[in-house]
Amino acid sequence: MAPGIDILVNCAGGVGATAFIEAVKKATRYWWEFTELVENLGGEIELLESVCGSMEVQVINAGANSRVPGEDIVLQLKNAATLLKKAKDQEMKAKASSDCCNGAFPNLICRCIVGRKTEKMTNKMKELKDYLQQKLDFAHRSSLRAMSLPQDFIFFDSIEKARDEIITALKDDTKLKIGLFGMGGCGKSSMLKIVHKEAQDRELFEKIAFVEVSDPPNILDIQQAIASWIDLNFETEMDKHARAARLSMTLEKDKSYLIILDNVWRMLKFDEIGIPSRKNCKVLLSTRHKDKCTLMDCQKVIPVPHLTKDEAWELFQQRAGAITEEVKNQAEEVIVDYCRGLPVAIRAVASTLKGKRDYAMMEALTQLKHHTLWDANSEEEYNPYKCLKFSFEELKIEKEKSLYLLCALFPNDAELTLETLIRFAFGLGIFQDVDSYQSARRTIPTVIDKFKDSCLLLQEKGQHVKLHDMFRAVALSEANEKTRVLTEPSQNLKDLDGKQYFKETTRLYYHGTFDFPHRLNSPELEILYMSNDNGYLSKFPATLFEEITKLKVLAIKDTSGFTRPALLFPQSFERLEELRTLCLNGWRIDNMSCFEKLKMLHSMELSSCEVKELPEATLKKLKLLEVSCCIIGANPYEVLARCSQLKELYFVKNSVPNMVPNDQNVATFIQQLASYQVLQRKQSKV
Repeated sequence: MAPGIDILVNCAGGVGATAFIEAVKKATRYWWEFTELVENLGGEIELLESVCGSMEVQVINAGANSRVPGEDIVLQLKNAATLLKKAKDQEMKAKASSDCCNGAFPNLICRCIVGRKTEKMTNKMKELKDYLQQKLDFAHRSSLRAMSLPQDFIFFDSIEKARDEIITALKDDTKLKIGLFGMGGCGKSSMLKIVHKEAQDRELFEKIAFVEVSDPPNILDIQQAIASWIDLNFETEMDKHARAARLSMTLEKDKSYLIILDNVWRMLKFDEIGIPSRKNCKVLLSTRHKDKCTLMDCQKVIPVPHLTKDEAWELFQQRAGAITEEVKNQAEEVIVDYCRGLPVAIRAVASTLKGKRDYAMMEALTQLKHHTLWDANSEEEYNPYKCLKFSFEELKIEKEKSLYLLCALFPNDAELTLETLIRFAFGLGIFQDVDSYQSARRTIPTVIDKFKDSCLLLQEKGQHVKLHDMFRAVALSEANEKTRVLTEPSQNLKDLDGKQYFKETTRLYYHGTFDFPHRLNSPELEILYMSNDNGYLSKFPATLFEEITKLKVLAIKDTSGFTRPALLFPQSFERLEELRTLCLNGWRIDNMSCFEKLKMLHSMELSSCEVKELPEATLKKLKLLEVSCCIIGANPYEVLARCSQLKELYFVKNSVPNMVPNDQNVATFIQQLASYQVLQRKQSKV
């Protein structure tokens, strides 16, 4: 008996007419809904292929992190491949059966048979798709891609020639390390961004990492940055040696990699970072000095050319706008003799002159010619620095200069968040007429935008900005020892005990071992930013803070990332009666009772800290509180629910291991937040 007849015979074999009719209805449904069944099969094929694709990406990423997927996942992916092949064959058969009997009339029995098989195949695929979806740990993140250059960027002939030379070297299998050199402000970073996008668009490498190297270089930061670009997760590797081993294992795989290292100030040992010397893994770096390229064994060394006279003038006109003939001759002289073809200097001068009347522009150019500056390394560097100082001194409002000098407090190439600048500037009271964070969030971003429009600050990704190292040198010179940045291992604070070195200092950034003198002899100090990355306990001398009673902003950070060392506050900490902003990051803090003595404290940030409990007495006088990524011993919700005076609250990604937040805890907390009439900004994730 034919299979199609079997369906109807089985239906007729029922014990009653009703059962027979129902069976016939069920069978004929395959014929009646045939087109929909075929469409459903096609839809499930697409969905299963999509889930399998995501799962395969997850398996690949797991392999990059030396993780092996479970046997069940491997088996089900094989089953999915087999099922997809069968489903596509079934789909073809179903479409072919649409016109059986030469299209004159669809064959009832044929469609019933094919329709039933199509539905069974669709259900199998749906079950497998649902199973694999449950096994997906996370939604797949797209790999990072090169940032686009500004729309007004001009590709001059000199730039294109250098770019082509770099691309040619990247294609040469004998060139594993390529060095780019040129003086500050000549466009090395822009060139690397151009090459990054070009190599990505041409698919010259499967993975490309772009890393901005700090001075002094932080190996852990470099390793983490590379990992982010190549989709590698450091799960158990916390110190630089373990990370170097994991990174090297990944980069030695069959994929092709390009590691771009921008702004290298000192010699790097690539094996310490975890960058292997292999044909599949190339390094492209930029530095100011040619000899650094030689020391790091670059097989190809390429200079970044300065702009030609015509190119420099075109860039100047683009930035400054229309220039009259009366001004043109004097402006051309400045661009040629002082800016020396450096884009950073040309943009700075042009932005400063933009919008001025002719007489004001002529006067400004005359002043620039007669500027004096500290000793530069050479005459070649001297004139461009004069241009940058000229732009800086066009900031006529003292509080704007003060905010700009605050940007210079951080190390070379540091990416500054707008939020950090707002909190620090408000804590320092730079803008005396700004008496609330709400007002600060209007005023300070407006001034930051002015800096960016004048090319005094560089816009980075998101809400980040950066100070070009040449502008930073100008700003620190202008600060005249009132702003000090100590990042060298040799610059140990303890060696300065009893000296007059910090007598006039008002702003101090220190990164290094927390080995302090008995007291900081800085009676005018207003902001102190201390950080280290060694993960050791930090105990301050009892009298450390006795002489810095004018301190308004204090930040103490451990950036090791793999431990939370204990932070012990000395008795002299209570003498900081003018302290307004306190930022603590990466510490275990067992006792915060001393915070109650800080009478003027209005802003506190606890990030990646471990605390026994939130200091309620201190919190009740704050305007701004941030608690993020912290481990908290006692119930924080009850404490926060009683802090009704807060105007800004950020409580995000915290862990309370000793309690399970029940509905009542969270409900009370959320209810209280909603009732705070003065609360202006909040972010909570409980």
